[in-house]
Amino acid sequence: MKYYINVSAWNLLESFVTESISPNSFYGERDFGNNLSRYINDKNDKTNYLLLTEKDLGGDYSICIDEQLLDLKCLTAGQKKSGSYLYGKTLYYKNGLVQFRFATKELKNSLISESKILYEVKCVEKYEQDFVVEDIEKNSLKLKRDSETISFEELTYVENDNRFNKLKGAIVGYVRGQLTTVDTKGQQLLSELKNLKNTFASLNTQIMTNDEYVDNQTILPLIEKCRDLYLSKTNEASNSFDVLRHQYIEINKLSIMKANEIKKENSGENGRRKKELESKKGVISKKLNKILIDNNIKKVFDELYFLKEQEKDNGIKNGKQREYFKKGTPEYNRKMELKAKIKEFEECNNDCKMLNSELNDINEQIKNMSGGSYKFDSTLSALFFRVSDILNDLIRDVSSETDSGNVDMCRLVCNNNELQVASSPDEAMVYFNVLLNCIMTNKHEKLISDVFILQTIETSANIYKSTPEIDCDKRNSILQTLREFYLYKTHKADTFAIPDNMPVFQSVMSFLVKPLGFDQIERFMLNKKYTQKCYAFMLWGACKGFADLPKTFTKILYENQNATKSLDDFLFDKIITNLK
Repeated sequence: MKYYINVSAWNLLESFVTESISPNSFYGERDFGNNLSRYINDKNDKTNYLLLTEKDLGGDYSICIDEQLLDLKCLTAGQKKSGSYLYGKTLYYKNGLVQFRFATKELKNSLISESKILYEVKCVEKYEQDFVVEDIEKNSLKLKRDSETISFEELTYVENDNRFNKLKGAIVGYVRGQLTTVDTKGQQLLSELKNLKNTFASLNTQIMTNDEYVDNQTILPLIEKCRDLYLSKTNEASNSFDVLRHQYIEINKLSIMKANEIKKENSGENGRRKKELESKKGVISKKLNKILIDNNIKKVFDELYFLKEQEKDNGIKNGKQREYFKKGTPEYNRKMELKAKIKEFEECNNDCKMLNSELNDINEQIKNMSGGSYKFDSTLSALFFRVSDILNDLIRDVSSETDSGNVDMCRLVCNNNELQVASSPDEAMVYFNVLLNCIMTNKHEKLISDVFILQTIETSANIYKSTPEIDCDKRNSILQTLREFYLYKTHKADTFAIPDNMPVFQSVMSFLVKPLGFDQIERFMLNKKYTQKCYAFMLWGACKGFADLPKTFTKILYENQNATKSLDDFLFDKIITNLK
């Protein structure tokens, strides 16, 4: 049996944030989601119920639902002989059991385009194969509006949604961690490749900003080390490392030639004049800086610089020189706002305009006097760009490797509202499960903060102390690390140490140290050569909840059909059925 729900564009788009759709009243009561998600726009919309019909009522958008997704005892008949039903619970999507109808191809393309710029709209690509275009004439169905007061039973359903949101966030984090975890050799290779990339980047900056010859004697040994690690992991030779070696030799030759040319340019009358211009440039820069400070605009420049650095960091993570913020995101809007403020100030402040003009003139004179050395810059930049491309390709290849492409969810156990990872007796796993369920049951903090982390450490440590002891030495080591880290976070200690012999606890600490973003957790674990990413991501996913997970986190999961099916089956068989 199939049922239909007629929705608005915003209702439909928002449903791809939570991979579900709910009665309007739920959005105002839950700990997540947008309370405008399912606004009432005509008499057919029910406040406390979803309106399901046996036939599609037409209009711009509708969702076709298989009855397997419904808790049939909550389905009640609406108007007599109208083929309508009221459903008072959240309806969760599953591939193959749901279809989305658009009246026109333009409406479908518009929703897909809008989803690409919204950070939390993450499931559109997963269900795009279930999008159909069909224009059905709109029919009206008049029903009495139900009470707008939410009942005790409905509050129970809302609480179930809150719990499921955290459960799903944790489970998605666990699967995402499995998909992106590489073995120890792979982790070491990734670490050394990124070290080599950063060393080349540092050399690039030094050559471009120094007048004297600059070299880095560590690069050639690093290239050989990466080659050896690559061979030991893949057993396949790659000419990429020979190319990197050749590129470095060419860079070194050009660096020497540039330094000699600069030395020649800086001698005699030409050098004296150049020093005068550099000195004058420094004076003007100081005056400009003072104007910016006096007019309270310096912080605008600093914030813009910070956002641009973020774009560089985002680019490096994805193998690019820079990844610009997407149009419509808060970061993009803020960047445009800052640029507009700076432009307005520079156009309106005559002193600033005059000094900028002088500075541009001086820079042009210096460039003309340094024409011989500048001719090397474009070639050097091209060589460094080629090096960056090669290393990004290597990093991407190693990062994308997994043991099988499959995920193992057999160890996940959900009983009596508690989620655990089952394992052989192990102190680190006992503490992980305690910490996970402290996060799952927390109802007060909705944002990850230092206060939240400290409270969670304190609560989980106290509960952990009361659990049966398995290994005294490991238990003492875990508690000592938590104590040291707590003191470090409260500025009562200068440092803390993470044990070397407990991979699961290393993953736990990676989350506690870097809880604000999965990318920060990933970088920390890479630098430390920690491998068990799934436990850190599981804790982070539980804190965020599925609704707030960004598409940058879930994208790799939904690109893997085996992982998506395993996840959906587990959620429906082990979790959702127990919520009914």
